[in-house]
This record gives sequence, C-alpha cells and structure tokens, in this order.
Amino acid sequence: MLYQAELHPDPVPTLGKGCRAVKVFTETQRPGRPILVYKVVRIPSATLLLLAIAFFLADGAATASAEAPPQQRMEALLRTVDPPQPPPKLESSLYRLTQAAGTDALAMPQALPGGHQVQVEVEASPGKEPEARGAIELLGGEVQASYGRLMQALMPAAALTELAQDSAVVAVRRPLRLRPQAIVSEGASLLGSGDWQRAGFSGRGARVGIVDTFGGYQQLLGNELPADVVFRDFTSPRPPDPCDSPLLDRHGTAVAEIVADVAPGARLFLAQADTSIELAQAVDWLLGQGVQVVNFSAGFPGARPYGTTGSSFDIFVDSVDRAASAGVLWVNSAGNSADSHWAGAWSDVDGDGLLDFSHGDDTNDLVLSSNSASCVTLILLWDDTWGGACQDYALLVGYFDSVGQPRVIASDDRQDCSGGAVPREVVDIASVTTLDRRLYIAVRKRPEAQPRRLRLLLLGPGSLQYLEPAGSVLPPADRPTTLTVGAVPVGSPSVIENFSSQGPTWDGRVKPDLVAPDRVSTVSYGPGGFAGTSASAPHVAGAAALLVEANPGWSAPQLRQFLESQAVDLGPPGKDNVFGSGRLRMGQPPSAGPPATPSFLSLAPQDGESARLTWQPPQRVASYRLCASLDADFTAAVSCREVSASEAPGSLAVGVPWWDMGVVYYQLQACNASGCSQPVPAGAVGRRIWPGGADWNFYVTAIGVFGRARVAAWNASPVSGKVSDLALWSGVAYFGGQMVHVCSGVPPGRGCGPIDMDAASGLVSASQAFPPFGAVAIALRVR
Repeated sequence: MLYQAELHPDPVPTLGKGCRAVKVFTETQRPGRPILVYKVVRIPSATLLLLAIAFFLADGAATASAEAPPQQRMEALLRTVDPPQPPPKLESSLYRLTQAAGTDALAMPQALPGGHQVQVEVEASPGKEPEARGAIELLGGEVQASYGRLMQALMPAAALTELAQDSAVVAVRRPLRLRPQAIVSEGASLLGSGDWQRAGFSGRGARVGIVDTFGGYQQLLGNELPADVVFRDFTSPRPPDPCDSPLLDRHGTAVAEIVADVAPGARLFLAQADTSIELAQAVDWLLGQGVQVVNFSAGFPGARPYGTTGSSFDIFVDSVDRAASAGVLWVNSAGNSADSHWAGAWSDVDGDGLLDFSHGDDTNDLVLSSNSASCVTLILLWDDTWGGACQDYALLVGYFDSVGQPRVIASDDRQDCSGGAVPREVVDIASVTTLDRRLYIAVRKRPEAQPRRLRLLLLGPGSLQYLEPAGSVLPPADRPTTLTVGAVPVGSPSVIENFSSQGPTWDGRVKPDLVAPDRVSTVSYGPGGFAGTSASAPHVAGAAALLVEANPGWSAPQLRQFLESQAVDLGPPGKDNVFGSGRLRMGQPPSAGPPATPSFLSLAPQDGESARLTWQPPQRVASYRLCASLDADFTAAVSCREVSASEAPGSLAVGVPWWDMGVVYYQLQACNASGCSQPVPAGAVGRRIWPGGADWNFYVTAIGVFGRARVAAWNASPVSGKVSDLALWSGVAYFGGQMVHVCSGVPPGRGCGPIDMDAASGLVSASQAFPPFGAVAIALRVR
C-alpha cells in the first residue's frame, strides 16, 4: 500500500477520517519520556493514509530532529515507518485508488491516471472464470480481454475492494504492461545481410510477426515498409496516462523498418498489444497467419521470472512458449536494465529491519538530474513462491520536499501465503519535487519473514547509487524458448552497451544468446536515433527471415543454432552473460543463382478431386512454379501458378480433369530472387467419366521415376457401393499394352497402386471394369 509521512517541527493535530490538514496543537508528556508528535497531513486527492511519526527523546538525547543531517533524518524516518497493508488480494496501488475515489484533488507526489476508472487484471480461481466475470460486471466493470484465468477489465476504482473480496477472485492487480526497449539501417552491413541480398536472398517466402505499437506505419508502406504489411490491433481503451511517451507510439514501426532493411522480401504481420493478455491474443493470431519468426522488442518489468514456482497463472507459457512449441523462432530483446538494476541477498547487520545495500548504508539513493522527478517506477522482487508468497517485504521511497520536509512513499502488499500473493512491490511516482535531487530507496522486512535474494529495478530517469548489471534480463527474454538479443553500438560493435541487460537468469542460465547493433537510423527515429536492445532484436529477426528463404525446411532450433554458431565471439571465450554467443554475423551466403530442380518427384491419387505431388525441396528456394498443359510438350493451353515455399514444403495438391478423356500434364520449377530452376516433369492425370458421373468414373496418375513409370488409379464414382475392377497397364490398354496389376472390387473413394513398371513405349494406361458390362481405359505419356 502507498503512504506518505511528513516530518514537521511543530506539534500536530490528530486528524479525523476525511479531514483536511487542520493545525491543532497537542503536547503529550510521559514521566521521563516526553513525546513530540509531529503534524500529520492527509492529501484527499490520493486519500493517502498519512502516518503520525513519533520520535522519542530519551535521557535528553534526541535520536532524530529537524536539525539532524539530511541522511540521518531520512534514515530515521524510514526505520520508523510501518505502513498498514491493503485488504487481502488487492494490490497496494489499486487500494490507494479505492481510497481516492470521490475526493477532491490536491497536489500529490504519487498520482495514477484515469480519474475514477482504472484498468485492472483479475486472476480468477481455477474453474471459477464465469463467476469472476460476473462479479466484475455486477460491480460496474467491463471485461475487455481474457486469456485462461486472467481477465483484463475497466473497473470503477471504488469497487476494487469489493471485487477482491469475491470468492471467485484470486487477486486484483494492475495489468502487466509491456515496456519497449526508439533510410537503411547501418546494422545491416555489419551483420553481412547485404551479401545475402546481393546473392538473391531477400526473405521471400518468410513470414515475420512483430508485437509492438505501430504509430505512423501507414505512411511508410511501399517505401520503408513492404506494401503488403498486415496489421491487427489487440489493444483495449484505457484511461490516459501522463507517463505514456509519444516516442513509444511508433516504436514498433521503427522495429519493422529494421526487419525490412535486413529482409526486404519478408511478409510482415504487425500485432499491436499493450498488456500480457493482449500479447497472448496476438500470438493466437500470428500463429494463424503462419509466421515462422516473431520479434518482440519489449519486456514486462515485474513479471514472474522463469524458473519460479507457484500457482500464479504464467501467461508466457500460453504465449511465448506456445509459439515456440508451434515451430516459431521467438526473437526477444534482452532489455535495457543493466545500468538501472540492483541484486543481492538480504543483509541487515545493524538489525534495524532495513536492507543494507552496503555496509552501514540502509538506502540506495536515486540521483536525479534536477529537483523534479517524473514517471519513476521502482520494482522490488525476491525469491519466493508466485501465488502463495509468504515472505513479507515492503518497498519505501523517501525524499525531502521543496521546503526540506522528509516524506515517504511506501508499497506494502500482503505476502500472506494466499493464492494471490506474489513476491513483488511496486512504487510508481508520477511527479515529485525534491530539495536535494535525491530519492532514498529502502527495503523493509517484517520480523517473521525469512532472508531472501532480492532484485530492485528502476524504470525512469536518474541513476542508482548501487548497481548490479548481472541478472537484469527482463521477462520473457529470460525463457529458454526465446532467442534473446543484447546490444552493441554500430560504431563500436565489440563493446557492450552499458544498459544492455545481462544474465544469468533467475534459475542460473546464460542470457543473452546473441548481441546485435543498435544506434541505427530509421525514418521513425531519425539518423542514428534508434538505440537499445529494441533495435538489436529486429536485426536478428530479419537475419532469420533470410535463412527461412535459403533453407525453407529448417526448424526454429536449426535457425537458432545457425545464428549462434556464426556469431563473432566477444568477451570471454564461449557463451557468456554479457555477449551471449557473440555478435550476429550471417557469414557467406549459399551459392548465388537459382535453386536446383526439385528431386524425387512422385504423383499419386489423393481423393476424388485432386492428386498429391511430392518432392524433395532443393536449397535456397523461396517459391515454386507449377505449370499445367494439355499436351506433354507444353505447347497447348499452358497455365502456371506461383506457390511460396512455406505453403508447399515438398508437397502440393494438383487438379484432376473434370471432362471425359481429359489429360493434364504438369511441370515444376523451384525459384528464388535470382530466377527459377529448369522445369522438371511432374507427371500427368487422365480422366474417364463416361457416359456420366454415375457410370464409368475414374482417373489415373502417372509419372516417370528413374526410367520407369509410377502409375495409380482411383475409383471416383459418387455412387456408394459401386465397386469396380481397376487395372494398370504398360502401353495402351487393349491395343497391344500389357496388364501389369489388377485391383478387384475397389469401392468408390479408394485406389489401386501406385505400381512401378517398365514403360518402354513411353505410354501407360489404366482401365475400369464393371463385369459383365465391360471396361473403358485411358492412356498417358510418361516421357
């Protein structure tokens, strides 16, 4: 829960509930221990429950006073503050809004946007999702999106406490909001994609999904972005937030520019999302579009780290991990938190209940560039169960206001072993004015809590006094299923960016997996204006798209293995927690020119309307050209169609003639940006349907295979139970041909063969007989 305490040299009033600050003087004496009670001010706009801070004067020596040095005054205040906790299952910041609803506005150091409406994430009890939805709607809320047991809703702030008390609800929290990590990219030449493009590779046939925000992308279609971009918006309306940056509105557009620079022929699918639930919905859509690569240049600060236990719903299992299990290569920026992160074990040598960030120092000072601090978020995590956390910690932030009075803002959620309890505290500061350009950060442990490993993350301006870059990779980049990318500046590509997040992960694995260039140029952010791991990740996603074109049969693990194996090793030998496997490098492209011809072709009946052509795909193929003709020399009625390699990975359905004595011959070519292979014969299909569909009705497929002919027939009669005898012939049936194989009593919807046979004459046949009514036949050329 968030509170504010104020120190003042005058005696203070005891304020009644709902009262404004009214100065009433009281003095309390106790034998031998005079107590000086300071003024307490309640700020109705935030309805902060302000704490009366008492400093005891014993034996004539003051432990703290207004005249003490600022650091001592602040530490004394932080030691004394013990804020009460919010009701069970409700997050501190949301509880503050329930207290603020309906009050007048006064200046406050911690403001959340949206008036009396707030966007929340509701976790339902297993099997109680309908009841939780009903409770939301009964209290005047609107469910905007849902996934699994999570529901994203717009709620009246005054109803949040009652919602949290519902038995179908595990927890009510603010949504996990993704945080983005801001012409031809200079990075393309560094990684070597230009050589691949000159060799004819552009990512043609690859489908790349990008989850982000895409302001202004329409103006770049047909120039900086491909004209055939597909866009889908999954975001829900929410109250305006003064901390939303206009620069981030076009973040994903800049990301898409980099992917297009590296792989200009790739098809881009842009999915706009803002929360973890919207991310999961976006993944559903992208999988439906058949993407092979997803770029996610963002992270979720404060999300559940991979490798932790507990009953809390892990949205990344059903989004990121599910995409990977479906064969998608998930490329994720590592994060920009190495220079704004601290980690360490609990230590309290002096036993005052506050974490020792260093020996004798209970605070980690956040040094500001000016007296004002805006849009600062501080997140505390510790090692405990996610959904059932029992170790209770609080996050305290102190500062001296513009007249020098010390104040404290605190977050103290309930870690009470309940299903909704998670090991996380968050303090958001919309705007404060400080006297000394500092915020004093402290961590408090309740006496019954056990010492744990802790992490502190700063989002926003300023620099922390104590830093620890290790362990700063943000979810979901910490998952084994992601290819995680750190950043090196394009001008100094062997030096890690000071902000590029580092491993190890919470469970001790090495991250990132690669590094790639940032500080590159885009139309969205201008020359050299796109810095951060957000710019690095799309270089890798674009490189993966080139590999998809060159090797359409490769799986996501194969793509990942190639990218890591080609990297320029930096830092200590081998993979490490700063550079991963090293800097992205594509290496030499495969041999230039069109792909080889498809090999090992085979053709056989599939059903009553189509046959199935199969082949071994060659390397470096982006698409196939299937041509049909009414004669084997391809001089009569030739028609062709293009099919992307991703849609025809070695298999394609071909049509069957619908007219009697109809014969169609097929050819297949493999193509890429350099051209197409020589056409290879892909067999023929012939049809008898005489005199009508309910009479003789069959078709035959034939293809030359290693000097022989592979022949099959199919009973295409629509009449149930109309069995027939199908025979396969070398040569022309009944005109000197030799019957090679007979299938008796073949029912409709079943076939005969395929059978490999000699075809010295270059002709093969098939016949259909209905004893004793006779037979009809049709012949095809196979060479």
